Amino acid sequence: MVMNGVIGTDGQYPIVDNEPLFRIWSIHQLWKGQAGEDRYVPKVKDWAVDPDTGEFWVVDHIDPVSLIPTLRSFVPGKITGSFTEIDAFVGSGPGTASETYRVYRNDAVYPHTLAVDAALHIRGSMASYAKLFLGSDITAETGKVLSKLYDASGHFVGTSIPLELAELDSHTNYSTKIVPRCHSTEENLKNDELVTLVVYADDGHVVYKRQLLIENTDTIAAIHASTKYITEISLESVWLSNTIPDLLQYPLNIPMNSLNMVGVVLYSDGSTVRYPVGSGKFEMIGMQGRLSSVEDQPADLVLRYTLGQNELAYSSTGENNRFITKPYKIVTINPNHSVSVKLFAYPEWVSDALGYRIRWFLLNMERNVFFEVTDQVKFSANTGAFNPKQFGYLQRKSVSVNLADVSPSFIPFIHTQVVDIVLNQKPSNDLIAPWLVSHIASENPVTYGVDLYGSVVGNQVNFKSGFATREAWLENFYLKTQPLVQRNTELAAPEPTHFVVHFGITQTEYPLSQWDKPVAIGSNVVPGRNAYLRFIKRTPTSDQQLSWAGVTLKQL
Repeated sequence: MVMNGVIGTDGQYPIVDNEPLFRIWSIHQLWKGQAGEDRYVPKVKDWAVDPDTGEFWVVDHIDPVSLIPTLRSFVPGKITGSFTEIDAFVGSGPGTASETYRVYRNDAVYPHTLAVDAALHIRGSMASYAKLFLGSDITAETGKVLSKLYDASGHFVGTSIPLELAELDSHTNYSTKIVPRCHSTEENLKNDELVTLVVYADDGHVVYKRQLLIENTDTIAAIHASTKYITEISLESVWLSNTIPDLLQYPLNIPMNSLNMVGVVLYSDGSTVRYPVGSGKFEMIGMQGRLSSVEDQPADLVLRYTLGQNELAYSSTGENNRFITKPYKIVTINPNHSVSVKLFAYPEWVSDALGYRIRWFLLNMERNVFFEVTDQVKFSANTGAFNPKQFGYLQRKSVSVNLADVSPSFIPFIHTQVVDIVLNQKPSNDLIAPWLVSHIASENPVTYGVDLYGSVVGNQVNFKSGFATREAWLENFYLKTQPLVQRNTELAAPEPTHFVVHFGITQTEYPLSQWDKPVAIGSNVVPGRNAYLRFIKRTPTSDQQLSWAGVTLKQL
């Protein structure tokens, strides 16, 4: 070694290695511009190593003026993240000796069982599932996967083995896991055959690798019988066919969001859990954009369940095996008018302290029943509850009612509807509408309540509201409530022949010819209260229930 004319910042000279032999230097010995211990100038292609961490560098360049080397970090070929047969079992590294763990193979059954030694604990909450590879090749292209998983019926369901939590008595276990028993169809596995266990996170990234030895034995490590697996998913809906499995029969002209489907998860211990379809756990693929307007129009659907972080399943699909799917079919059938219903909502003043409340009424498409359902209607959490004293603002509310709660004659069906409500002011005797409603919310809603009132005349009420003709009166009092229309047989809502006035507990019926005449509606007729008009069409055989209309009484 020789010294060069370069002088360091501390006045010392670097020592240049001119020997032709390849050298490996400590990173702390290399020249960095000052002398001391690190005063040696290596040759291009020499190596440097950090004795404390084992990190390697190669010398790519020596500056001709300063003699400071340029280093490139690299990993020597033998120090890689991959296993080779030569690397395996040459001795004990840090921790447990390499030959501690075995994979126990039982060929007395078929498919043969493979059980990783239960003493092998895998640490880390990110570890999700594992695979066993023959030898050391764990690549997707050429590696041979030994592990297989079969369901209780013997159907092959995949090569990924969901990890199980180890049973530890000393503390609550969240992240120490073991590899449960799996299967293999490989016949030629001898004692001491080399296999590689690879553990993956949910996103498919490798988080752990370990090489093990095969031991053929009839004694298999016990699995944890208490671990629950998802064995099946299914669907609950009032529209499922009674005769054809997995077929939804859906009536014409009912909104698709009224399917009210519930997904069911069945576990290996016999327990079940239910989630609404569309809640995030269950989704029905194929419903998007579907219209129930063409009879006998079939379509394919797929019910999909997303596994939770610690859930295990016998059969799963999709990215990283995190989904369980089941096929269904849907077909549109003749309308079921008994469950095609509509809600009518009307604000009713209570007091200055409480503001308004909403009265709800219900009619069905068969037009054979009518109900007040104020106590059964529920506001959706998505749109919130009704604000009884929020004046001057549009309140768009999604509500629902379970028809089985209304009457035993209905099937368990949850009807949903979106309505618009605007509170203008508390009831008064001026001509300003105290409130407005739209029973079907849309971009261009039909607004009910403009210029409508019941004029108190002594002990009677006139509902004419200033309209000059019966047609104009019906347009505002009846048609703007948007009565139900049987679209497959009717072009418009039927014209009523009578109306029944509900006031308090009193019901009084009048022919439609009385629309502009004062009528008696009951006792305690005072301004500010609401009256309700139920429109009917009388036929030789029955009365058809057409619509509800609410109106505030005024003293004009």
